[in-house]
Amino acid sequence: GQALKDIDVACSGEDPLKSACQVFVLHANGHRLAECPLSSVPGLRAGSGQDRAANEARNNVTWYISDDWLQHGHNARETVESIAVNTECMKDAQRLARRGKHPRQTDQTGCVVVGTSSGRIVALRRHLTDGSRLVPEKAVQSPHAVSQGELHVFPEGFLVALRSATRSVEGIDARTGASIGQWRLPASPGVAWLKLTGGGDSLFVLGKNGTDVNLYRFLVPRLLRQWPREHRLRGGAAAAEGRRPQKFLEM
Repeated sequence: GQALKDIDVACSGEDPLKSACQVFVLHANGHRLAECPLSSVPGLRAGSGQDRAANEARNNVTWYISDDWLQHGHNARETVESIAVNTECMKDAQRLARRGKHPRQTDQTGCVVVGTSSGRIVALRRHLTDGSRLVPEKAVQSPHAVSQGELHVFPEGFLVALRSATRSVEGIDARTGASIGQWRLPASPGVAWLKLTGGGDSLFVLGKNGTDVNLYRFLVPRLLRQWPREHRLRGGAAAAEGRRPQKFLEM
């Protein structure tokens, strides 16, 4: 009964048909985040439908996103607009579950990231004493608002954000919140860049030209593909490339 604001999916393996997957739903005008297991694909997992339903009921959980850190101005109120989840955290949770531990993705830093209407990208974690609340861990400020479907977290330790106003994508260090760099999207006449996601070495961006909507595939920039190694060798100096968009993304 509550309007959905944004959604993301995290799986414990490369093949979602054979992996445990969770769907994360941002709703209640950005004040709540629900985590629910995706229904099993028939024939792939044991157990009756009743067993699966009972298991899902036990695993469903909803968090309240604290609004103490959101800005409240005279003319505008900052709101949470988008959500992105690091799939590597899902894999870590599965490994810990085999040892008898049952952590949530929200227990780890940088696993759940949100974008706000004022342009802040904030990593959330579970409150130390109130397990039903999510609070900010760190943030990076941007001059552009972050809307639904404009964030994606890569397991290599960085996230990407679609910057529609500048027709570019920005890479951000998921650990420190520092900007790594920006890359331009093609200046295709009439194309408005709407949504972004990614996987492997690819970025997928939804573009609309009039009534035509197309999904474009771009190669993740080399700096981001090498980010973990570059970050270790250069101590994070790669971020010095600046905030202005670099060369165009490769298709």
